[in-house]
Amino acid sequence: MKFLYQIASVLLISILACTSCPYKAQANQDESLYKIGVNLGISSTSFRNCWTSLEPKHFELGGKVEKGNFFGKPKCFGMVRTEIGVGYLGTEIGVGYLCQGGILNITQQPGEHYLKITRHTITIPIGVCIYPLKLERDKAIWKIAGGLALNLFPKTTWMVKKPGQASEKEMNPSDEVKTLLNITDVALYLGTGYEWACGFSIDMKAAIGLKSLFRTKHYKVDAFNSSALDKANQAYTKLHYKCNQMSQYYFTVALGYSLHKAWK
Repeated sequence: MKFLYQIASVLLISILACTSCPYKAQANQDESLYKIGVNLGISSTSFRNCWTSLEPKHFELGGKVEKGNFFGKPKCFGMVRTEIGVGYLGTEIGVGYLCQGGILNITQQPGEHYLKITRHTITIPIGVCIYPLKLERDKAIWKIAGGLALNLFPKTTWMVKKPGQASEKEMNPSDEVKTLLNITDVALYLGTGYEWACGFSIDMKAAIGLKSLFRTKHYKVDAFNSSALDKANQAYTKLHYKCNQMSQYYFTVALGYSLHKAWK
């Protein structure tokens, strides 16, 4: 989706422009803060729209998807982050790991018959921070943050549980599904955090992806030869109308600590 990358570029430029100007204006009045820290916590995730028209032949599920879970089971979340701020404004950037995906129930009874998709995610958020109480040395910090997160999916696993089975079993989707699976996403996030003067903090964020789980345009498939492009076209013809808007959302709650904090 070309327009999504255009939106991401405009937002990123806006963030940098909005946060650089106040630094110059307040340079002689307020101290600037630079810090590096870590966050460890949990994340919960699911799909914004369920693929309710999923056909069994593509996954060998033995039925069609009826509904999805609003929340998934909590998973581990971790991030290394850095932040620069002056007065009431700042910027943040980080890199971390979270687990995205969701559960698609084949029957109305949750936990009886379902497909579980797990997307191991490297997330890189960059955004603008607002400090309602203003940054001041040796005082607690409350921030409201929002921006964009680039999410990369190096590995996706598929597990299915059918009636009568004691546990989940790994499965492989059809070639059509693998061909159209997106390996990147751009998410909008919004959150808040509170850091005590001692350096410990708590942070909460919510995010929603802008791209579907599957590519919805065949010409967006990276193809370096004619056979790969033909394969992508065939996959798109079979599945494109069932893939629209099956995007991710996720929530994170984490405890953090500032490893280094410097005032200037």
